[in-house]
Amino acid sequence: MSKQLAAVDLMRRFYQLVVSKPHRELVLWLLKSWSELPSVARVVLLTCESGQHWVRGTAINDSVTVLNTDLLHFRKISPELVQQCHSSASARLCKADDPVVQDKILRDECQSIACIPIGEESDPIGLIYLELSLSKKEAKKLLGDCQQLEVFCGLVLQHLTITWRHHQQLEKAKVAEQALWASEVYLRSILDHSPVFISVVDLDGNVILSSDHHLNDELSEAANTRYNGHHVYSLFPDTIAQALWQGRPESEDEVNADWEFSFESSEGKSQYYWINRFPLLDQQGKLFASCAICTDITERKESEIAMQEQQKRLNHLAFHDELTGLPNRTLFHERLLHSLARARRNHSQVAIMLLDVDRFKYVNDSFGHDAGDALLKIIAERLVSCVRQVDTVARLGGDEFVLVIEDIHSHEDVTLVTEKILAIGATPCELRGYDITSTLSIGVSVYPEDGDDSETLLKHADVAMYRAKAEGKNTYRLFNHSMNDKAVESLLIENDLRKAIKYDKLRLVYQPKIDLHDGRIIGVEALVRWDLDNGEVMSPGEFIPMAEETGLIVPLGKWVLDEACRQQRLWLDRGFKVGSVAVNLSPRQFLQIEFPDFIQSVLDKHQLEPSCLELEITESSAMENAQQSVQMLKRLHSMGVALAMDDFGTGYSSLAYLKRFPIDTLKIDRSFIRDIYHDSNDAAIAKSIIDLGHNMGLKVVAEGIESSDQKQWLKKQGCDYAQGFFFSKPISANEVEESFCHIRRKLELVASNDIGHGI
Repeated sequence: MSKQLAAVDLMRRFYQLVVSKPHRELVLWLLKSWSELPSVARVVLLTCESGQHWVRGTAINDSVTVLNTDLLHFRKISPELVQQCHSSASARLCKADDPVVQDKILRDECQSIACIPIGEESDPIGLIYLELSLSKKEAKKLLGDCQQLEVFCGLVLQHLTITWRHHQQLEKAKVAEQALWASEVYLRSILDHSPVFISVVDLDGNVILSSDHHLNDELSEAANTRYNGHHVYSLFPDTIAQALWQGRPESEDEVNADWEFSFESSEGKSQYYWINRFPLLDQQGKLFASCAICTDITERKESEIAMQEQQKRLNHLAFHDELTGLPNRTLFHERLLHSLARARRNHSQVAIMLLDVDRFKYVNDSFGHDAGDALLKIIAERLVSCVRQVDTVARLGGDEFVLVIEDIHSHEDVTLVTEKILAIGATPCELRGYDITSTLSIGVSVYPEDGDDSETLLKHADVAMYRAKAEGKNTYRLFNHSMNDKAVESLLIENDLRKAIKYDKLRLVYQPKIDLHDGRIIGVEALVRWDLDNGEVMSPGEFIPMAEETGLIVPLGKWVLDEACRQQRLWLDRGFKVGSVAVNLSPRQFLQIEFPDFIQSVLDKHQLEPSCLELEITESSAMENAQQSVQMLKRLHSMGVALAMDDFGTGYSSLAYLKRFPIDTLKIDRSFIRDIYHDSNDAAIAKSIIDLGHNMGLKVVAEGIESSDQKQWLKKQGCDYAQGFFFSKPISANEVEESFCHIRRKLELVASNDIGHGI
């Protein structure tokens, strides 16, 4: 009866405790109840959940702490003792020096350790871990007196465990609910904001879910409606529905598929998508739907197409002339190699025709580069019309074209083509409202008789073309080997002249100009000489035309101007006042826009006054581009440089232009002086030039004076100055400096006594 009453009292006390205290206080109560037992130094409360031990709290004397820590992270307790107690479901008791608890004791007064299972006998729900200041025997007796506390502790701990598990389940359910809600939010956010179009379609073709992106009037026929539940063919246009539905996965074994899809929008613009489709499997691994991710690649595709077009254009430009559209030098060489290879196989002939537009520079200078470009395009079209499709017409650059004519049987075939080209080339074409006739010079070489490789054939065609130019232009010449000898000689001279200019192997000589009235030296004319390595002197008449043709005349002219001014500075520094130094200008040099700047730089370099320099330009050069010549002469005149028109009377001067030229001197060409006593026409021309010059306020110089009679006649006609072998041959700078005084005295003596001796 007493046991029953005790049990009832225990239940009553348990009920009052559980319903009146929160969980934390229950834990504190349990710890305090055990810590208040006599000789208990430390209490640890543990629970057992799913094979894992959790430390719920500790008590040391009056200090009680609630915890929630995994036993593995709680260092000051013996996990081996806890595990033995839990496994055996019986209390374990050991001395403080037992190895199983060594280094795990916190209290120095501890003599024994006890671990008591709480709850069911077979599967404890918790453990009480005690450090006791009692011997093992005394501790065993103490534990025997605590059975009621163990039972009560078991009831409380069971209640707490059930409550904790319930809270855990609620927390898990809440977490799961939140995770489900979050996953739905994440999925909807991804679908709503994804930059791609995503669509999931079940096995019947119904849309399970889809993103809004790109679902506009172009992609969807159900805009502004709910998409889910629609069949793909009711939601999308046929072309798009077919892309999403056709070729769908038919089984679980099918893998991802990728392809490009395009369609034309209602605005007629091409839209491009990259589709990635993959199967969706349920928990049993069965196919239940397919997902398609469609990425709009329109911009990328348009960029790729634009780049392809650009690359195609670049490839075309790499092998074609941008102005005319004809094959360029690179493509020409490739086609020529193929043509020669075919000719070798077929034992046929190939003609290479090199063409140059006559006086093309005149068109450029007169009408502008735009007109020159228009002329080149017209010529290109005409050349193409003269040959067959199997032949090649190419532009090598500038005004130079080349034709490759295949399957030639004889020179008559070549003649027919060249005459056709010359005829159509000479046809006037309209440029800027003017009918312009621009003829062609053609050089021809034939495979295999003129060479068996492209380089040789081109070189020989080039030689023949220059022969055609030299023999009057507007014609053609077939290559022969006698031309080659002259071409090689000309090339060697050109190379030697380049070196002579570069390494200062040229020299200047100076011919004095004499005042016919008092015999004074009024200046010198600088003349260039080329001393060859073999000791011979090459005549300017031989190398100046070649320099003009190759463009070497520009660096040659600069060298002459610089050297003449350098020498003038030396003479002035040493007290020799020889008057102005005259330098002849080439047409190419004279018409350079920067030429006045160069003249100024040379004068500044040698610290000369402009009056120390005289520039001579031929009549024909000045009239070749009269309007430009007027502007250039005005610029030079404004600088203070003296200007002379050389070889006057040999060209085709317009008096209207002549009066606009700001020149100071006219020079009568030597061809009118030579027979002045025997040819009345020459005498009349010479007198007319003298009168014309004086009437225009110009000084007149006669060139090529070789006799006293010529000098006397010119003096009588009022000619101002003269130069020639009668007075002095061209002499070196050293001779001028060393003999200046002697020469002047001698020339003055000759002038006064009318006795001529060459110097």
